[in-house]
Amino acid sequence: MSVFITRGMRLSIPAGGLKIGLGPDGSEASSVRFQVGISLFPIWLEVALRHLREAVAANALLVSAHGKKESDGIARALEDEFTHGMQSITASATAIDAFYASMKNFANFAADELAAMGTNRTSRPVRIKETLRRVFRLEASPTAQLDAILTKIYRFRDLAVHPAADQRDPVLHSVLQVGVEWRFVAFSYSNAHEILRESLSLLLQLLQKGAASGGPSKKECEESLLLIEPILSDWKGSFGTIDVSAKQ
Repeated sequence: MSVFITRGMRLSIPAGGLKIGLGPDGSEASSVRFQVGISLFPIWLEVALRHLREAVAANALLVSAHGKKESDGIARALEDEFTHGMQSITASATAIDAFYASMKNFANFAADELAAMGTNRTSRPVRIKETLRRVFRLEASPTAQLDAILTKIYRFRDLAVHPAADQRDPVLHSVLQVGVEWRFVAFSYSNAHEILRESLSLLLQLLQKGAASGGPSKKECEESLLLIEPILSDWKGSFGTIDVSAKQ
């Protein structure tokens, strides 16, 4: 069957997928089998950026409604900022997860190491940190930086996908200057912006390092840099440049 090629799709011929020969009557009897796949982490970055823009727009409406003392408008904007901020943060974390999945085969973990991670119930952020440390040969300082970023991202992600049912003290909202349910502050546009900015910065630094090296992930990193280039351009147009000053 024919294959429709979409943006970012990768196409390959698996082992044994190409057969060239002659039929019983001497006619050509060739066949080819393709496998296709897409890299998901750029898609999740696009989702995160889309929801961040919605959260920013909702915050602007919140400020406007607060100035006009429109209670219904405040409630709608508050909920919109919170829901879009939560989705942006969750998508940022999922992008990191998808990037880890695309890189883990380059880490060369021994079977007993993988088994130990399962036995010890090693957390997702720790697994990701150790995998990326190995793949990109990170030294102590960049590894500590990576650990701090992953800890922050997954803390917010877990607040969204593993929500607590308990009640807590209200938290002061910076615009409204009144107490609100804590999630309206935790998943604000400003936190979503910071999470996505740090995610983009981290991924860009790692990909640049991998593409500049002669390691086994070089080709993967080069292709991934091309895939995220439009996302970085969109970010720059809305929020400025990404800081990649940290040394990896």
